[in-house]
Amino acid sequence: MRVLLASVLVCLVAAPVLAQEGKNTSGSEGSGVITMLSPKQAEQILRGMGFEVEQPKEGVFVFPLAGYKALLFLSKNRTSLQLYSGFKKKATVAKVNEWNKSKRFSRAYIDDEGDPVIESDLDLEGGTTVGAIQEFIRTFRLSVDAYVSFLSD
Repeated sequence: MRVLLASVLVCLVAAPVLAQEGKNTSGSEGSGVITMLSPKQAEQILRGMGFEVEQPKEGVFVFPLAGYKALLFLSKNRTSLQLYSGFKKKATVAKVNEWNKSKRFSRAYIDDEGDPVIESDLDLEGGTTVGAIQEFIRTFRLSVDAYVSFLSD
């Protein structure tokens, strides 16, 4: 039991060191723990999922998602991602608040132009994987589908 506990402690201490500065623990591209993501890597992940991607400026990616336009923002320090989608639909604050009370993994609000939007964030600093980033994007797609239906009800 002590040997198992010691092994777990060594892994817990070594993992953050191995995952520093965007490097991954396996040493190979595309696998292991990711704590930072470059614009090139973000674009590769999106393209690898079959999305047609435009990059209007550094760290901002536009791509079609669930029949709508989505944006992926990479933070300046490259340690977080945000997905965003806005809609030209009518929605009340009460309706949007209902979404926020009953749903997980996204938040919604009315933007400055009065349009409903949906967003989701992923923090990379604690470590993540390409697979988890892909699942983050897939989950956002499901949220966008559900949000559009929700707004139409």
